[in-house]
Amino acid sequence: MVQRGHAVANRVPLAAANRVGTERAGDVAVRFYGSSFICDHRGRVLAELGREEEGVAVVALDLEAARRDRDDWGFFRDRRPDLYGPLLSLDGGGAG
Repeated sequence: MVQRGHAVANRVPLAAANRVGTERAGDVAVRFYGSSFICDHRGRVLAELGREEEGVAVVALDLEAARRDRDDWGFFRDRRPDLYGPLLSLDGGGAG
């Protein structure tokens, strides 16, 4: 559900892939839960795989609809890309 929320917030389609089955290393076993999926820019699941089987999911995405929605979405209206450099620097001055 969290990843679908990111797709909605950023208005981008998303593909989430996860392993399935159990892997062992000595006495340690790790079970992977599968459930890979593809969702559109509004979080609607377009394809989903199960928890047990390996598979491939392919969908057609409407990238133009995503672009239109992104242009109208309020989250991007007030962003300040000019501040990204200073925010990502160690000293806040944009020097890196």
